[in-house]
Amino acid sequence: MRWRERFAVATLLSVAIAASLSILPTAEERGGSIEAAGYGLKEKLTDSNLVDLLVDLPKKMEIRRASWNSPVLAVDYIMQPGQDEKDVLQDLSKLAQFSVEGTTNIDEIQARVYGADSWEQGSEQLLVSLNTRRGEAGNLRKLPKDTDTLRAMLEKRCRLSFTRKGLEMITKDKRT
Repeated sequence: MRWRERFAVATLLSVAIAASLSILPTAEERGGSIEAAGYGLKEKLTDSNLVDLLVDLPKKMEIRRASWNSPVLAVDYIMQPGQDEKDVLQDLSKLAQFSVEGTTNIDEIQARVYGADSWEQGSEQLLVSLNTRRGEAGNLRKLPKDTDTLRAMLEKRCRLSFTRKGLEMITKDKRT
């Protein structure tokens, strides 16, 4: 008779634990892994979670290509007509912030921005590039909101550079 009581207690205890765990919020309900990364939780980037983590990044430009060759993350963006310097800088800074502050195993970030019209024609006109290492980027937890300040920070700490075509595009956008 004793074993039946023990079995009943163990069953009830298991059901109670399972019910209480199902009530706890999941990472997605709290804002997903990217949001959690900003609050001290760090992801380990792998081949299997690369797409999920990049899709969760806030961005305005389209990601055309991404590759993960540990410890280097390379991302190619396409800048659509109507997007401006602010869109480019915000997307690149969010990628750098995620890579440095939100992961444990990305040591180098290589990001390139191409013009949409040149990509469709097959000429892949490079406009902007960013290349940085974890140790060089410094603390990226708080990013400047002002475009000029953000650009200066990325140029200094993340080796942001513009091609001649990229500079023409930005100068044109500022004149209009």
